[in-house]
Amino acid sequence: CTSMSNHLCDSITKPSLKDLLQLYFNDKLTEETFHRLHIDPYEHLNQPLTERRAILVRNDIRSLLSIHEDQQFTGRSVARILQGISSPCFPAEVWGRMYMYWRKHLNVEFNILCKM
Repeated sequence: CTSMSNHLCDSITKPSLKDLLQLYFNDKLTEETFHRLHIDPYEHLNQPLTERRAILVRNDIRSLLSIHEDQQFTGRSVARILQGISSPCFPAEVWGRMYMYWRKHLNVEFNILCKM
């Protein structure tokens, strides 16, 4: 396949969404199926943190901290908010309404968020 025809090659070699949904609802979609079809179900999680994305994450953290000065945040609590993980101090019912930050950085590794 050439670089210009990658889209066409992908549509030929990869199963359609309809096929994947059929496998899923028939309980036949397993890790083995993903490997056989050369699909990485965790592909979106394996992306490296680029400098541009790191800057965006830092800006979001600064903004969150400046808006909610009255809260006692730790690195872990900020990471939980950015990944949409509820906790007793930051419940989903309240912080989920903060759609600007809640679950905003799911594609960044949790431990990296904690250190930022």
